[in-house]
Amino acid sequence: MHRMRLRPRWFDLLTTGHKTVEIRLHDERRAAVRLGDSITFSNTDTRQQTVAEVIGLRRFASFAAALDAIPTAAVAGPGADRATAEAELTATYSPADEAHHGVLAITMQVAAQMHPLS
Repeated sequence: MHRMRLRPRWFDLLTTGHKTVEIRLHDERRAAVRLGDSITFSNTDTRQQTVAEVIGLRRFASFAAALDAIPTAAVAGPGADRATAEAELTATYSPADEAHHGVLAITMQVAAQMHPLS
């Protein structure tokens, strides 16, 4: 099982079903993700967790290319605009890392929510 952390806003969108695609660098950790795998997402503030099943994987050269191909609402929730979504992604990762690794769009379906760890 894979583990990823999400800021509260993104975690809430995921758990309510409004965020169905997570875009990350296609680094060594994400290269191991396969269709059918489970990912445990943790809220960075509350430590609440939810488990999602990977139902799709797509590689892209950049965040911009991924956002050109994927509806913004799937990545950033209803009413989100593309420029804001791209700005948040590029603020998280360096341009050098993005160019070196490329990005991975992980389409997922929430399977279960779990209580915060003590």
